[in-house]
Parts: sequence; structure tokens; C-alpha cells
Amino acid sequence: MSAYRKCLEALRKLPHCADITRRYCSKYSGILLVDGKFVKVKEYNYKIPVVYGIDFLTHDIPTYLLTIAENYLSFLKFFQSLRLLKYPLRSIVSDDNLLIYPMLV
Repeated sequence: MSAYRKCLEALRKLPHCADITRRYCSKYSGILLVDGKFVKVKEYNYKIPVVYGIDFLTHDIPTYLLTIAENYLSFLKFFQSLRLLKYPLRSIVSDDNLLIYPMLV
């Protein structure tokens, strides 16, 4: 068996990252720093946004979203993924991005 196949076999035995996040959600503070950054991706002619959240106390990133545009639907998908992970959201710290506010109401 080649080294590549051994690695693939070992990787298949690992749990999914979302399962690990759900298991350790009780360790999160619930205070989420939400921000975005535009990054260059090879197939695109322009930079595209990555929306991410960082837990205030653990400094972990429970989820992130690489998206085509920074719009309402992108933030909706981001917060839905937080809900699926059962993140104990208590408060959000963010810049003055107006797209986040409709999610909080």
C-alpha cells in the first residue's frame, strides 16, 4: 500500500470538523467577532470576501464562508451555519457593516 493510500485511509477515519465544533460548543464564550476580508482567488479576476467569526475567549473560528459577494444572503448563510453548529451566540462584535444588523433583529 502506498503512502498516499495510507494517508487517505487515516483521513477517512477522522471526524468531520463540524462534529468536533458541535462537541466543544460548550467551551465557546458566545461572544463572536464577525469580520470579513477580501482575498485573491486564482480563477477570479477580482478579490472575493471571506466572512468569518472568531470566538472572543477561545480565539477559535467556529465557521467561515468564502462567498462571491458580501451581501445579505452571504451573511444569512454564515449565521445559518452557526446555528447548525449549535454555537451559543450571546453577542456580536463587528465593524459598522450594515448587512449584519438585519440578522440580529
